[in-house]
Amino acid sequence: MANHKKVKRQGLRLIFRRFRTLKDGRILDAYDYGLRAWPMWVKS
Repeated sequence: MANHKKVKRQGLRLIFRRFRTLKDGRILDAYDYGLRAWPMWVKS
């Protein structure tokens, strides 16, 4: 079971995306890593 902590960051919000693009252009699929989605902090 995952350990979920509620974290609040000033001026940021947490979103979840299945695909993630790296700086070198590669696209990572969370499913390939056993995840449903990647967590990402973005400016709100």
